Parts: sequence; structure tokens; C-alpha cells
Amino acid sequence: MADSIGGVEFAILDVDEQRLVPIRGVEEVQALNQGLALDELTLNHAHEFWLAHLWNRLTGHDPEVELLIVSTAFDMSGDAPFVWPAKGADEDLAMIRVRQGATHHWTIGNGSPVFPPKELVRGLMVSMLVSESCKEVRSVAETIATINDALSKGKAAAAIAALATAAGGPGAALGVAALGEITGVVAGILKADKDVVIGAYAGILSATIPWTDDQLEQDDNGASIKLSVVH
Repeated sequence: MADSIGGVEFAILDVDEQRLVPIRGVEEVQALNQGLALDELTLNHAHEFWLAHLWNRLTGHDPEVELLIVSTAFDMSGDAPFVWPAKGADEDLAMIRVRQGATHHWTIGNGSPVFPPKELVRGLMVSMLVSESCKEVRSVAETIATINDALSKGKAAAAIAALATAAGGPGAALGVAALGEITGVVAGILKADKDVVIGAYAGILSATIPWTDDQLEQDDNGASIKLSVVH
């Protein structure tokens, strides 16, 4: 297991390439037909921008922190990554406010969508970055538009396109490489926006074996997340 991917240090990095290798037996194994959602996020530790930290110590305030959660997920079909927040999404859905030590729950529908339900092709690759901004005002819509544009061209688009033609063992390496390329693109855009990543998660989920609670509940010393299966 690696410690970083796409230039981002991950507290949780569950990228077992064997989950991308098809299971072969007497009969063909049926692929899972499902998706993934984010149910809750707990802010364990906020990033302390030095001026805010000084002010909060002087005043005794425990303010809410504004967080942006950007997830990208894709299988090995060659289809474009699913990005949340979606392009043009309401900024109220894209950002959350939470105090340190508190948990934010998505109570409408099936949670915050990470990947829509579909018949999975050889595995699901997921990357999620939780960031805090030092800017007083930022445009989430502009950030998401920039991310979608960047993922639609260059090395990121080429890495995704290569997955559609991959078969067997070598395709596993291509899947991990694509995950790293896409994660690096998103992290770079957030950094350019003066965001600080306080929680980072990456993983590969099987297309044929049911996902476990250990894979869907992940802890980091910055933030903790709980995911759920969507049908």
C-alpha cells in the first residue's frame, strides 16, 4: 500500500490492484449494479490559519469551518469521471459548515452522490479531497468548472480513455495510474485556489465482491467519512 498518489499524501489509501482483476470461474461472475454516496463527515481537526488561530484563542470562539468536498469516481468503462459537486450545482449543496469535533449528516435523499448506480466495469476508483479555504470568498462554481475542464483533456482524459481498451492484469496498473492522474489534477486546482487539504481518501472497490464496512467508513486525523451503497 502506498502513502501518496497523484502527489497527494493520503491517510487512507486502499488501492489493492487485485480488485480490478476479473474473477474467473465456471460461470461468469455478475458485476455489481450500484453506486456510492457520502452520508456523513466528521471534522476532527481544522487547519489553523495563523491569524484565525490567534483571534480564536484571544476571543474564545469556536467557529464553524467552511469545507469544500470534491470527489471523483470512475470505473474501467472509459466513461468520464463523475465529479461531485456537479458542474452548475447549488453552492449550498457543494459546501458544508461544521465545528471541529462535530459531524455533518446529509439527510436529503441518498446523501451526497459520489458515483451514480450503474453496472460496474472491473472496479470503481474513488478519490475524495476535503479542503478548507483561507479566502473569505471563493467561487465553488468556478472551481468545479475548472476541474471538469481539466479532466476532459490532456493526460487525465488519455488515462481514462486507456481504461476502455484494457483487459486482464495490466489494466489494474492503468486504473491506479488514472486514479493518480485525476487526483493530482484536482489537488493542483484546489491548491491554486488557496485551499488546504485537511482530509484525503483514495480507494478501489471491486466490481464483483460486495463492499465492506471497513471500506465504506474511513478515519483520518483531519476528517472522517462514512459512505453508503446506492442502488
